[in-house]
Amino acid sequence: MSNSETPLGVLIGCGWGALIAVPILTRANKSAARSRAQLMEKKQASRRTQSIDSIPFLRVVGVPARRRSNRIMDNAVSRDIPVLIDLLALAAASGCTPAGSVAAVVEWAPPTVSGWCIDLATASDRGRTFVSACESPPPHRDLITLGDALAASARSGAPIRSALQRLAESSRIASRQQAEARARAVPIRLLFPLVFTILPAFGLLTLAPVVLGALAGH
Repeated sequence: MSNSETPLGVLIGCGWGALIAVPILTRANKSAARSRAQLMEKKQASRRTQSIDSIPFLRVVGVPARRRSNRIMDNAVSRDIPVLIDLLALAAASGCTPAGSVAAVVEWAPPTVSGWCIDLATASDRGRTFVSACESPPPHRDLITLGDALAASARSGAPIRSALQRLAESSRIASRQQAEARARAVPIRLLFPLVFTILPAFGLLTLAPVVLGALAGH
């Protein structure tokens, strides 16, 4: 290669490098701007939440909504626990240990309980044992029995499949009882719209024209 071709090759290489680098830098700048915007939005949402919580009236008014949200979440977790237990029993039947069973079902666990499964599966990464992670307080009270069963099986080495089957049966019975209790409460909840909306509307649409017609006839 001659000396005159060397600067030309360098220029061509620099040009191609610039063409390749420009889209990458543009995308990086957009990603950084998006990250900053998301961070600012989270900070603003946190400030709004703190400002709302700082007002006693709004905090008191928001209690029913928080209770309803917590009740909905509790019902969802109670419905998903039998599914999680069935998945763990299936993994245990294939020969997995309690820790291996939890790690095997993390990907398939229902969203409401997947976080708890991830905490158990990654306990060793945080310097904790699987038994201590199972015995720590779970995010939902219905997971306490399952955590105790997993800890007992991991500690003693006893098979956990039979214990999981019993837990699944008891969880389904509890879920069915909760569903029946919610179904029995539906007529009571319907009393308010029936008395204060449906009956007045029925009276206005049926009785009021008759009464007005009778008065007009006199």
